[in-house]
This record gives sequence, structure tokens and C-alpha cells, in this order.
Amino acid sequence: MRLRSETISAAIKYATRALVMVLIVGIGVLIVARLIATAPEPERRAPDEGLRTVPVAELRPLEVQRSWTAIGSVRPVDAATITAEVIASIARAPELRAGDAVVAGQLLIELDDTDFRLQREIAESRIEELESQIEQLQTERQVLGRQLELEQENVTVARRQFERIESLFQRQASSQQDLDAARQGLIAAELTFERVRERLSLIPGRLTTTGAQLRTAQRQLAQADQNIRRARIVSPMDGVIQFITAEVGLQVQPGEVLARIVDPTRLEVPLRIPATARRTLAVGDEVEITADSQPEHRWRSRIVRIEPEDDVRTRTLTAFVRIDPTSNNPESGDSLSVGVLHPNAFVTATVRTGEKRQRWVVPRRAVRAGRIMIVEDERLRSVPVIVDFTLEEKLGAAGLPDEQWLVLADQGDLQSGMLYTVNYSAGFLDGQRVRPVAHQQINNQAADPDSED
Repeated sequence: MRLRSETISAAIKYATRALVMVLIVGIGVLIVARLIATAPEPERRAPDEGLRTVPVAELRPLEVQRSWTAIGSVRPVDAATITAEVIASIARAPELRAGDAVVAGQLLIELDDTDFRLQREIAESRIEELESQIEQLQTERQVLGRQLELEQENVTVARRQFERIESLFQRQASSQQDLDAARQGLIAAELTFERVRERLSLIPGRLTTTGAQLRTAQRQLAQADQNIRRARIVSPMDGVIQFITAEVGLQVQPGEVLARIVDPTRLEVPLRIPATARRTLAVGDEVEITADSQPEHRWRSRIVRIEPEDDVRTRTLTAFVRIDPTSNNPESGDSLSVGVLHPNAFVTATVRTGEKRQRWVVPRRAVRAGRIMIVEDERLRSVPVIVDFTLEEKLGAAGLPDEQWLVLADQGDLQSGMLYTVNYSAGFLDGQRVRPVAHQQINNQAADPDSED
């Protein structure tokens, strides 16, 4: 009986627990149903509205010029370093200082030319003496020439006389004494003839010696005249004095630098350009030069010549550009650039080659770690690219406001018409689904925020 009672109590306890659990579950179900019934209707979105929007641009070739960046320092085309050419002391120096303008032929320094004028007088006297000697020798040659002719006739007469006496002696019609006298007369005539001929033969040598002495004296005269001219040191060109050393009484030596004149109106820039640019550069290529001291000023010019050899140490070539520093600044439209460019000023230049080619051009921000993101079927695909060179200018044909561009090497993976992301984000992944939007639409929306309402 007791066992039966315990069994009934256990059954009631389990039934009570089951009932409580059912009630709790039912209440929970009712609460969930009520929440579902009273929940707001969720906003329905298109399947692609959850994708990331990326601005894209169409890849197409553009006609561009290869450009190179070069550096150099300005130097004058016309400059003169003036040195002393004689040993003398400074006698007079006009009041000229560094920065003063001079013209060609203007006196800079005058040296003492007293010794040179004395040398000139001595040379002139010597020339007169030698010219007189030459005249005397020429006169003597004429006299001896005539005398030689007479002595020749005398020899002929003496020989005939001897031959006649000898013939008479052989026929015993003349004495031995007459024959000896005739022989002595012939010998005397021949000796006189030889003496005259000897004296005449010496005349050319004496004329040669005297002529050489005359030419030496004439050179001494010319040297004295040249030294007199060198004593007047003048400016060889129009320009501005860079420096001048002129202290009265100071003795100068040949080769001693006294002044330097430069022409600041004609300037030249030797530009150092990478040696790999040689195959693309040519005389006449455009160059834009910027002064480092005032980068707002620019000068446009062209290459006038290129050195034939490369510098093996720096692996560069040198191209020369002529500049007119007095021209107005083409960028600012004013004359503030006058005087900005001067000799020894350091400049940076952009050299544009004359050849234009169709190349792939993308903004610098579209490339990251040597790769560009292409959008195909709303999915991203990274493509490796090789940058050939860079450009820093506005390219209206590209349709983007960028000023920094990368010109890519020709690659088979790139094709015209491909869409690429204008901004390569670090969060882009290969295969990631995105919603490509033309960059013009994004720019328009940014300019007009109410356009979507």
C-alpha cells in the first residue's frame, strides 16, 4: 500500500513539471509570435546595393611625348677671362668695379709701356741701318757685275796677246822676254778677274745675312708694337665685369688674371640627362627650364647640340640649351623673370622628345606595388604592369584632373576598353565583387549632393 502511494506521488510530480515546461514554452512562442507580428517591414534592397562602389575609367591609348628630367647650372655663352700678356706695372686704372657694364674696346687697365716704346725705337734704328746696308750691297753687286764683265774682256785681250806672241816666238820672230811678258799680263788679268768674281759671289750671302737681320729687327719692331698694344687692356666684348684687379703700381706677369667679363644676355645650360635617353633625344627637342631659386618662373627653349660621348662616371649625357633671360615669363605673363636667371644659377629642366607615340597612360594613384586593378563582370582582377616613365602635366584627353601620370610599357594583358579602378585601395582583393561607376558620375555627385534626392 505504501509503495503504491509513493508511485502516485512521483507521477504527479513529473506531470506538474511537464505542465510548467509546456506553459513556459507556450508563453515564449506567444511572445515571439507577437514580436514577429508587430515587427516593422524590412527595407527591400536590390541584390547589388550591398556591393562596394568604385570609380573606374576606360583604358585607352593616348598620344604622349617621352619626357626626361634633367639638372644643370647656367653659364654665359660669351665670357672672357682677361690676363696680362707682358711684364709691366699698372700705370692707370679707370674707376671700374664688379657689376659695371662695359663695351667692346673700352679701356680696363693701362700698363706702363715705356720700355716697349724704347724697344720700338731701337728696332726702328736697326731696321734703317740694315736697309741701308742692303742698298749698299745691291749697289756693290751692280758695280762688281760690270767690273767682272770688263775683267772678262781684259782676260780675253791678254790671252789673244799671249797667243800672238807665242806664235811669233815659235817662228823665232819674238824673244823669250816678250813671251814671258805676255804670259805675265794674262796671269795678272785672270787674277784680277777671279778677285772680282770672288767679291761678287760673296754679295748674295751678305745680302741673305743682312736680310735675316732685317727680318729679325722687323719682328722685334712688331713685338714692340704688340707689347705697346697689350699694355692697353681693353674689354673684348660687351658685358658686365665679374671681377677686376687693378692697383696702380702693381707689377703683373704674363698669364696673371686681371678681370673677367660676362654677357648675361646670352645664357647656356648644359643639362645632365640619363644616358638611356640618347636614342630618343634630338637637336630641336623642347625643353622647359625652372629656376630652383624661384620655381614660379619658367623658360621654354630647345636643344641646340648634344655631346657625342657619355660620362661614364655619372652615366649621363650632356645636352645644351640656349636661353634668353630677358624674355618675359610665359607662365605668369609679367616681366618678373627678368634678371632671375643668371650665370651659375641651378636649374631643373623637363625635356620632351619630339617623337609622339600611342601609349597606355594611367594616373599614378591607379597603380599600387606594380599592379593595376581591372574590373571584369563586376569583379576585380589585378594585373602586373611595368612603368616606362612618368609624366607631370594635365592630360585633357584622359578625362581625369590628375597631373601625375604613369606611362606603361606595352603588355599583352592590357587591352583598349578595359575598365580600371582610378584609386587602387589597399582593401581591394582579386575576385572581389564591386559596383563600377564611371568617375565622371562620382565627380558630378560630389559637386551636386542633392542630385540623388
